[in-house]
Amino acid sequence: MYLLIFIGLFLVGIPHGAMDHKTGLFSDNKKINLFFIFKYLGVMLIAYILWFISPTVALVAFILYSAWHFGETDIQEWKINSRFVGFLWGLIMFSALFFSHVSELNVILKALSVQQLPLELPWLGLFFWSLTISFLLARLHQSLPWLLLTCFLALSYWLPLVMAFAIYFVFHHSWSGWKHLRTSFKVSNWSLFKTALPFNLGAFVLFVVLFLNTRMGWDYNIAQIFIFISCISLPHILSMSYFYKKLKTKRV
Repeated sequence: MYLLIFIGLFLVGIPHGAMDHKTGLFSDNKKINLFFIFKYLGVMLIAYILWFISPTVALVAFILYSAWHFGETDIQEWKINSRFVGFLWGLIMFSALFFSHVSELNVILKALSVQQLPLELPWLGLFFWSLTISFLLARLHQSLPWLLLTCFLALSYWLPLVMAFAIYFVFHHSWSGWKHLRTSFKVSNWSLFKTALPFNLGAFVLFVVLFLNTRMGWDYNIAQIFIFISCISLPHILSMSYFYKKLKTKRV
């Protein structure tokens, strides 16, 4: 399963986030140039500095803007015209995953130097309520895909946290975002992949050079991977939010 996730991550997971220059937020001519790179890295730097100031605040911010992004992508896919509903769904999705995997979450929190969650709280009850709210919202909006995702969240209780999130991220979120970009730009999957390839390679080199440290332990590098993802996610989320805003006015 992890091999399949890795292949999906390479084919659409990372590439769907490598088209940010095409959205026009950081590049007026929609090309990767020095000005685009400077602005993109500048936004990443803001997120990175926040981790030094307060890991807890940085983590909460990361969860909030990720919830916004996942929800925004899903409501675009489900044709629900409410960013609030999208944000609420994103928060529910994270809540369900975290409440059902508190022990695994605490391992990540410890690596990030963030206060761990007390195990004695009724996390499974909160997990149940997050599923209930998700189910009711899916029924309210008459969305079968949303209902199916709620079922997936329920089944994710029996999966490792990283695998459960990876399945959602690669096979649902990334594929949805990829389809939106491909349809909007009117290009083939192969053409979109080739366009994204230079950005993919650049992100990989940036991570290896600035974040990865083979002389340190596994916990250190897990934390660095998490921090890197949070940093590179911020400009991507801003780019995609700009893209979806333009998409609604048919100006992409």
